[in-house]
Amino acid sequence: MTNAHEVDARERLNLLRDDSGRIALQFGDGMIHRDVLVRRTCPLTDPDHYIVFLDAQGRELCVVRDPRRLSSEAQAVVREALEQHYVRSQIKAILSLRTEGEVCYIDAETSMGRRDFVVSNLHEGLRRLTDTRLLFFDIEGNRFEIEDVQRLDRRSVGLLKGVV
Repeated sequence: MTNAHEVDARERLNLLRDDSGRIALQFGDGMIHRDVLVRRTCPLTDPDHYIVFLDAQGRELCVVRDPRRLSSEAQAVVREALEQHYVRSQIKAILSLRTEGEVCYIDAETSMGRRDFVVSNLHEGLRRLTDTRLLFFDIEGNRFEIEDVQRLDRRSVGLLKGVV
């Protein structure tokens, strides 16, 4: 994209939220973009780096390699925007689960209601955090956690045995 560029630590980047909650991005040269979207470029493999800022039409404005190098105010805006976009919910029960190669289709009862989601690559999209705690990442970067597999019902545990 011709207007997009990587923002380094030397360049000033300001992020603000207006009264409606929309994000405005201002570069060090004073140029302001409104209705900015904040997304991870690698939500599954490197969620803490490479944050992309998109304009209202979805065009890339810039990429920040390490958001920890932004001001604390800008970090707060980025963190809040990412938390709103990338859902994290607790899985209470697995209603159905099927795999096709490395792709896994899951229908689950979660802390946010019933959700159907797809894990495109089980090797990257399923993490065993402890012996009993699992974390799934769907194709949109949303996170679905099972705090303790042993607390799930028997049917859910049986469905999970094929993938964990």
